[in-house]
Amino acid sequence: QDEFVGSAYKHFEFDKGKPLWQFTYFPRISDGRALLLTNINHIIGDGVAQIELVHLLFDAENHAGSSEGVSRPPKRKKPKNLFGPLNKTRIFMGGIWDGILGTLEKPDSESILMREDPMKGGDMKTAFSDDIEFSNIKDLKEKFEGATVNDILVTLLTLTIRAYLLENEPEALSGKRKLRASFPINRRKNGQSGFRDGSPHNSIGLGVFKFPLKFKSRVDSLWKVKRTLDKIKLSPKPVIQAAFGDVLVNLLNPKSSYKLFSQVSAGTTCQLSSVAGPPNGASIGGHHVQDLKFLLNSPVGLYLGLITYNGNVSTGICVDDTAKADAQEIAKFWKSEFDSFYEEVMSIDGVIKRPRSFIDRL
Repeated sequence: QDEFVGSAYKHFEFDKGKPLWQFTYFPRISDGRALLLTNINHIIGDGVAQIELVHLLFDAENHAGSSEGVSRPPKRKKPKNLFGPLNKTRIFMGGIWDGILGTLEKPDSESILMREDPMKGGDMKTAFSDDIEFSNIKDLKEKFEGATVNDILVTLLTLTIRAYLLENEPEALSGKRKLRASFPINRRKNGQSGFRDGSPHNSIGLGVFKFPLKFKSRVDSLWKVKRTLDKIKLSPKPVIQAAFGDVLVNLLNPKSSYKLFSQVSAGTTCQLSSVAGPPNGASIGGHHVQDLKFLLNSPVGLYLGLITYNGNVSTGICVDDTAKADAQEIAKFWKSEFDSFYEEVMSIDGVIKRPRSFIDRL
């Protein structure tokens, strides 16, 4: 399945004289199942809009037969009582500064996960991880004080990348090497549809997450990931950056705008996304959809796409041909790191209290 889907996307080119989307139906692939391959250009809509578009294919009894009944990103909640007033002020002012000057930030340190030339990409190599029961993710969430499902999933991605680098490029984990991921932030109001005037559209900002790859234990990695994500939630950077970008688009010519924003995107090692599919499964024409996967041909060396569907969570992995990493090998660490993480956490009695430093309380 991995090679088949990767090959299908690899050789796909949009016909500029036709709509920027294509649905291809394969009645039978090697494992005996049928496959519906959707390929939608991001110009049409962001991830929120595209998953709503795919939901329109599902039978009405799935409660996903219209854009009004689909799974949307959960309601955003800002962390409370985690940082004192001085820290909140510093995070807020720093977000404004970073939002304006983010285009000048230096790119990540070189690694096997990055393109050879950040501005020039090749074809993509793809893989899909094993499924993990979503109930187990919730079990982990309940063990950590104040944790969210997103905290658990991003921690698992962090552990996966670290385990892969530890085996294949341990020097990438040394010193002050920088490894970041860009990710879309939904700018819509809570619960707002990805459609506007009956059509999908884009309404996202850009967040940047620095992977904390140095930690004492997997439990410690969760707290470091959570602290980083909580600071992002408090920062106005995505809003400022999007507003500043709108100003630059109006000031610069299209070619200069494209070059500038391409440089910003190409500066990170990885791109992340998270898609929520129907939690109880779905059907098309009365036939059960056994699996749902999501990939993005992103402008960086590595793409990791989380997707939840029918009680499971998995990740789609894309590696640029010019990067030296192996998508299949990265996928193998997803499940093994989860098993180790789950075992470590469940061996601890009771709820694991969040560590709070004196500095954070300021």
